[in-house]
Amino acid sequence: MAARLAEHGCLILEGAFTASFITELYQAFDARYGGMSAADMEAKCHQTGGPNKFFQVGGRRYEIAPTMKPPFSDPRLYADAGIRSVLELLLGEIYKVSSFSVVVSHPGADMQHVHRDHNHLYEGEDVGRDLPPHAINVAVPLVDVDLEVGSTAFWPGSHRWETDHPCPEEQMVVPTLRPGDCMMLDYRTMHGGLPNRSARVRPILYVVYARPWFFDEKNFTNRNPLDLPEREYAKLAPDVKELMSRSARLRLLGKG
Repeated sequence: MAARLAEHGCLILEGAFTASFITELYQAFDARYGGMSAADMEAKCHQTGGPNKFFQVGGRRYEIAPTMKPPFSDPRLYADAGIRSVLELLLGEIYKVSSFSVVVSHPGADMQHVHRDHNHLYEGEDVGRDLPPHAINVAVPLVDVDLEVGSTAFWPGSHRWETDHPCPEEQMVVPTLRPGDCMMLDYRTMHGGLPNRSARVRPILYVVYARPWFFDEKNFTNRNPLDLPEREYAKLAPDVKELMSRSARLRLLGKG
């Protein structure tokens, strides 16, 4: 599996989580945010006075850093053994959860711009394309993801492309995912969320894992990348605390 992710820049894992656990996560999401319209979320994006938990990432599309209270603090979500076995082969034995967020696409959300989550490292020296991944994004849909509600399209092999390489539509892959499935993306892979043509909100959890020396300042300037309360952090096993140790550092910096 790690070899496929290294080659294509993307890996689909079917049934990585139990459907009942995803239902629990969806119910918690709906209880917190289900009553918010796109206009409500947009208004939250413009609030000032400190790091913001809401950020607009497209038309009627918003990224939220939810407070990781149960069930979002459950290690089954971000410390799954199967996913970690792939991560360790690509990121090394020591890596951190760099961000934990949910992207909400409301009905009528348009096509997101095609992008990488982060540029190649050492781009000026033109060596970044040949390097191993510095971060991997794991997308966990909380609902069925199909052509109507809109999936995340990606371009296989694009993590090795030059920065200005075109993304031909005929090379685009559009996966269909069910609750319990997840998609692992190299942080350099070209991708974009498709339009939401349904009457349903599309929430997808994103957990980003990164090498210990990498932090995504490009995407997380003046907004929370991770919000794990200290009391929830204290409950974790020692190895999971190490995985989530950036949450403790963010609290010390006043960003958590």
